[in-house]
Amino acid sequence: MQIILVRHGRPDFRDGAPIAPRELRSWIERYNRAGVVGEPPDAAVRSAATATIVSSPTKRAVESARRLARGREIVTCELFREADLPHSLWRWPKLPPAWWVVLFRLAWYCGFGGQAETASAATTRAGEAAENLIALAGDGGVVLLVGHGIMNSMIAKQLLARGARGPGLARSQYWGCSSYRL
Repeated sequence: MQIILVRHGRPDFRDGAPIAPRELRSWIERYNRAGVVGEPPDAAVRSAATATIVSSPTKRAVESARRLARGREIVTCELFREADLPHSLWRWPKLPPAWWVVLFRLAWYCGFGGQAETASAATTRAGEAAENLIALAGDGGVVLLVGHGIMNSMIAKQLLARGARGPGLARSQYWGCSSYRL
C-alpha cells in the first residue's frame, strides 16, 4: 500500500500588515478561507491519477485536491486539518503575521497552548489520521492526502512509527509530495 502526503498549493492570500498577537486568530481565520493560485506540478498530478483523494477541510486544501482529482470524488476529514496555532491576547507589539506564526509555532513546540490544540493533542490526532489513511489504502491501495505542512510532517512520523518506508520529513513546500509504503 502507498500513502502520498501532499501539501496544498500556494494560498491566494496577501495580508502581511503588522498585527498584534490578539489579532492573529482573525488573521488565521481569513487565511483558512483563502483558495489557491496556480496549478499543481505534473508529478503531483501523476501521483493522484489512480489514488483515492482525501483532504483537509480548509478551502486551500480542498481546492488543491480538486485540481489533483480532476473531477473524481474527494473525501474531506477534520483529522487532516492543520495543527492549531496558538496565539495570545497581547495588544502589543505589532509585527508582520509571518513573524507571529514562526514565534507562536516555536512556542507551541515548547508546550505553549494559548487557546489552541496542544502539540500533544495534535500528535494524537496525527496518529489517528495515519490509522485512517492506512485503513483507506486497504490492501495494496494508493491514498493521496492533500494537507498542510505541520500536520503532514506529524502524520509522516506516525506512518514511519508504524513501519512505513519513506522520507523522514514530509516535503513542506507548496505542492510538495512525499510517498510512504507499508
